[in-house]
Amino acid sequence: MKQKKMLLIFLIIVTCILILTGNYKNNYNLEIQPPSKTWSKEVRIATATTKNAPVILKEDNRILVAYDNNKNLNIVETNTVGEVLNNKQYEVNEELINNVLLAKSVDGYILMLNSIEDCEGYLLKVYIDKDLNEVSRENIKGINSTYQLDNNNIVVAYKDKLEIINTVEDKMISIPAKNTDMISASKNKDGFLICYMEDNSYIKAITFNEDRVSEPILVEEIAKNNRVTYKNMSCSSDRENGYTMFEQYVKGELHSCRLFEFPIAGGEVKESKPRINESNELINAIGTYSDEEGGKFFST
Repeated sequence: MKQKKMLLIFLIIVTCILILTGNYKNNYNLEIQPPSKTWSKEVRIATATTKNAPVILKEDNRILVAYDNNKNLNIVETNTVGEVLNNKQYEVNEELINNVLLAKSVDGYILMLNSIEDCEGYLLKVYIDKDLNEVSRENIKGINSTYQLDNNNIVVAYKDKLEIINTVEDKMISIPAKNTDMISASKNKDGFLICYMEDNSYIKAITFNEDRVSEPILVEEIAKNNRVTYKNMSCSSDRENGYTMFEQYVKGELHSCRLFEFPIAGGEVKESKPRINESNELINAIGTYSDEEGGKFFST
């Protein structure tokens, strides 16, 4: 009788262990699963205090992530599954970093920041080799803003022009433009749609494909008003039309979002008010190419 009781206790213990092991295995498998078939699970590779989004440059056997932190620039090198291989810091001692860019060059990469010194914008270029060692630096003054199109192309805005620069081939296309701001772009099947505001009044758009740039399209002329400001322009496109959206602030408070639709080949421009759950107060929108008719934006 005593042996049967001991055997029963043993079986109960074994059963509990099997149940706990099974639950742990199921929970572990759920935990390591990616969120979807097309999205991998996130991996933390670094921490930073910054207002700028990191720049990701993907290569065949590694991924480079550039970001600013504590007045300096950093690059984290990982393999294709997110394991950190290297972490480099480049001292710049700059408190106000408006944008960070990382593009390829002939011999390596160019790590860049856009900032202001003595009321004048500038672009700092840090040239680094393929092992991420610094080679040299260059400081270009008179820069209003910058935007990165892809691994090889950046847009630089001066007081009187826009430049689209191929950093690998060292080629440059110049477009007359006065006091350009709010540059945005979206990639499509034919290259890029680039939108921007000129002289605080004119919303314009161009298309760019390799070494060809279209004539600027005037999307809308906006009356100047000291009480009204605009921020965070984004753009999207489908097969025929371009779409540009930006935030409108009145006395510093978010008032609404404005969305313009325009034929890329030229034609009538239409304005509408985008909404999410009946709200027109959309911020930090990101535009992408749409295979279907209409623009595609992601926003909060």
